[in-house]
Amino acid sequence: MPRMVLNETKLHYEDEGGGAPVLFVPGLGGTHRMFDPQAEAFRRTHRVIRPDLRGNGGSGRLDGPIGTVIDRQCDDLAALMDTIGEQAVVMVGVSYGGAVALQFAQRHPERLAGLVVVDAFGELRASRPMEGLLLLGSYLTLGMYYLPRPVLKGMAGLFFRRWPTAHAAIPDLVDGFRPTEAVLQSIAMCRIDAVRRADRIACPTLGIVGGWSKTAITLMERAIRPIPGARLEVIPDAIDPSNLCQPEAFNRLLGAFLAELRMPGTRG
Repeated sequence: MPRMVLNETKLHYEDEGGGAPVLFVPGLGGTHRMFDPQAEAFRRTHRVIRPDLRGNGGSGRLDGPIGTVIDRQCDDLAALMDTIGEQAVVMVGVSYGGAVALQFAQRHPERLAGLVVVDAFGELRASRPMEGLLLLGSYLTLGMYYLPRPVLKGMAGLFFRRWPTAHAAIPDLVDGFRPTEAVLQSIAMCRIDAVRRADRIACPTLGIVGGWSKTAITLMERAIRPIPGARLEVIPDAIDPSNLCQPEAFNRLLGAFLAELRMPGTRG
């Protein structure tokens, strides 16, 4: 796996295939491995770029201040693109990675040929009862990040047992989890406001969300509604991360979006 030094940190990434570039941004505490099903599906036709964000997996350490966490990760991705010679990519962000992708679209708009936001939100409003509960729950569960890894694997395994691909990915995802840095990212995500300026996002945009949670659908609708021309697709019987819960359905939606962009890639 390549590793480069940029922005005073080390960034691990996978770079496979050839053709039009698609860059995948992992969810909270996740690594490039959470996109294994997408790499398998698209690396024959596209250049598939899968970094570990700063603070995750094999990449460098993440510290405060919390208010700059997501911006620094966005700038790392732009620096990675510079280093590997890509001016613009289609960026696919899942969950926390979706929040990063929304922020990237506003911070580096010229670097995107397309944007796919998955199982994410652009803001949480404490004044709304359900969102206030989500915020409270997010802060109250931060301590669980420090539970022994066998316990975390067991808890996640019970929750995801109905989704075989997601269930099979749990051991690797938990083994790569870095709790203190995950806490910083979780708090940063809860404080994000990527909706206020979302109407400035000019690239073609697709939202994808699992249909298992009505609240998740509502938050995704609000996140992408201000983006001109954006549309939302709901995958039945899926929850964050939908790309692992229903990989075949997810890959069909992503493939169709890439085809619409006339970025079918190049077959080797």
